[in-house]
Amino acid sequence: MYPESAPEDWEGLIDSWRTPVYISPLHDKDLTEQGDEKKPHWHVMITFDGPKSYENVLSMIQPLKATTPQKVASAKGLLRYFLHLDNKDKHQYSPADIRCFSGANKNQYLGAEVEEQTVKDMLQFLHDCEIYEFCDFMNYASNEQQHWLSLLFDKPKYTYIISRYIDSQRNKYAQESRQT
Repeated sequence: MYPESAPEDWEGLIDSWRTPVYISPLHDKDLTEQGDEKKPHWHVMITFDGPKSYENVLSMIQPLKATTPQKVASAKGLLRYFLHLDNKDKHQYSPADIRCFSGANKNQYLGAEVEEQTVKDMLQFLHDCEIYEFCDFMNYASNEQQHWLSLLFDKPKYTYIISRYIDSQRNKYAQESRQT
């Protein structure tokens, strides 16, 4: 699906289907084999609880003005392709940028990759914003990044890593302050 041809309310349209849908990050850094920039686009994966005819799917997506639908052999494989995880020569997109609708759960297919990238994003945020207290981080996460909070609640090992990183960053800051 291309941004310039998608209807303005494409997200609302997808949401109205009430079926799990995954939207890739906007592929705006892809290159052709000749090194030219490809036209920015999204990949879309629609999942169904039961069989759907090609004609049903075609009529469903017609308002999106998307390209011709194709049957997916592997949901996990396609979500990995959304991010170029298996082709390090291509731009690597973030799992956090996969959009999910109507109960679609990218963690079902990309659990480890999503978790690792989320932790990297948290550590980068802590560094960039010079966060020195765990409570400040948790307040930010609960207001601005609730998926971070969910990961920390579900996976205590990540809470430990983040907590230790904040302690270390605070100690380093204190040490540097005493030296100046």
